Amino acid sequence: MRQAAQSPWNGNPYRRPNSPFWHIVFTDADGVTRRRSTRTKDVRIARERLAETLRGVEQARLGHVDRFARNRTVPIQQLVDEYKATLEANESAPRYVAGTIRQIRQFLAFAKAKHLPEIHIADAERFLTAIRAERSAKTRDHYAGALRGFSKWLERTGRWECDPLRNLAVRTSNRDKFRIFKRVGFRFEEAERLVEAAWTRYVAERPLGGLQSRPDYCEAVRDRQVLYWFVLTTAFRAGECASLCWDDLRLDSARPSVRLDGRFTKNGDDAVIPLQGFVVDSLLQMRARRDALHARRGDDPVRDADRVFRLPSKIATIVRKDAETAGLTAERGAGRKRVDFHCLRKSCARILIELKVHPKVIQQVLRHSDIRLTMDLYGELGDGDLFRELPGTFPVPRMFATGGEPTSTDRAG
Repeated sequence: MRQAAQSPWNGNPYRRPNSPFWHIVFTDADGVTRRRSTRTKDVRIARERLAETLRGVEQARLGHVDRFARNRTVPIQQLVDEYKATLEANESAPRYVAGTIRQIRQFLAFAKAKHLPEIHIADAERFLTAIRAERSAKTRDHYAGALRGFSKWLERTGRWECDPLRNLAVRTSNRDKFRIFKRVGFRFEEAERLVEAAWTRYVAERPLGGLQSRPDYCEAVRDRQVLYWFVLTTAFRAGECASLCWDDLRLDSARPSVRLDGRFTKNGDDAVIPLQGFVVDSLLQMRARRDALHARRGDDPVRDADRVFRLPSKIATIVRKDAETAGLTAERGAGRKRVDFHCLRKSCARILIELKVHPKVIQQVLRHSDIRLTMDLYGELGDGDLFRELPGTFPVPRMFATGGEPTSTDRAG
């Protein structure tokens, strides 16, 4: 006798006709029988969701209220939009907000997560591994930071019961040691060639059109030459130079100097650095040229509250091109040192060492808390320094003073 086929409605979870997903049936806290799709084809996952639903019903019968019930079902893209609004309300940079939201949405698309319970740290780790396979460690860490910021915001604002990505590694292991670049330190003669090359390159490229051919661009090149000498003699960083106002300069004083507020320094301390006489003259000339340029345009004269230097966004590339024009950039290779704007700061230390300035004075100019950093990193010798400085340093011994060979008595002694 043939047994009748089992109905697809039997069991829990069960299959409904013409549906690829498993469904569950349960009685809610009000005693109403409900049927719901689990939206999965995996029976194991369907059983887990049935068990989770039954636990929720039991908690509701005991009077325990799930305060995250709404956020369990709200589309996660809505929460991402709320997070974006929070970042904008905190006056985060538009570029940062756009990049962060884009990275979060890429992860959600990768994990196919539509609701908060579907965010798992395993998916985040697989996503970051895929990013690292195609991009740098720094990019991978940017993505990880965006995901951690979003998950911490969920917990901090009470939108979720916990931080779902709490244990996600934000920083790549051993990343920091690869971020310290070996930079070139120019000698004084090389620094002169670099500054002069800025004008040489302008003259050579001006007939070719582009930025160099714009009216009054020669003033920007002259200002850049002043900026180079300013950094080569004060060791200011790019951000510190960009923050300077004319009111921070004491050009007419008996002791010319530049003062930088601690808000803009790396160590948080106020900095007062003496200025060389030729730098003072070049700054006064630069301000006079700028006043004349403003007059030609019908603008007001330069004010003390105006910025002294206008650093282009690609200043590192500009320095590298000027160095190439001066013949100061080495051929590509494994031991090639980096040439950028920060190498001017290192060059300041090297020039002061060549001038036999006391190491403690150099440390104070560079504003380092540890003199070992000044001498080990910024006082690093350049190529050829050993053979340039050491030969001829030792006095000639008496036995070699006449140019003769040592005698037998000398050998015995």
